[in-house]
Amino acid sequence: MNDKVAHVLVVDDENTIRDLLKQLLELNNYRVTTASNGQEALEIYKTNRDNIDLVITDLGLPQLNGKKLGEKIKALNPDAKMIIATGFADQNDHSALMDIGFLYVVSKPFDIREMINTVERALEK
Repeated sequence: MNDKVAHVLVVDDENTIRDLLKQLLELNNYRVTTASNGQEALEIYKTNRDNIDLVITDLGLPQLNGKKLGEKIKALNPDAKMIIATGFADQNDHSALMDIGFLYVVSKPFDIREMINTVERALEK
């Protein structure tokens, strides 16, 4: 990437995870916006899509789950970069999520270093 600070939209309904990811990303010099459900995230993305470089979303979200959120974001921007985190998906689910356009499926609980590496790889694509 160039010298621009990457802007990441973090979507998780669990305050602890959302806050942890926000702090982790900010410590690694990313700009972060957060949302606590899929509908809120979609509205944020619609308003700021030209400024959001990456979306990290949980699969199990209220109002609009992570899979549907990913589908709607890809409909708005086919080039959107997205990572989805889940504690529930099996390998078949992973393939379906990748088919939607998620670059990576991260299993929860995730390793902090692994998540930062995944974010860096996603932004390089």
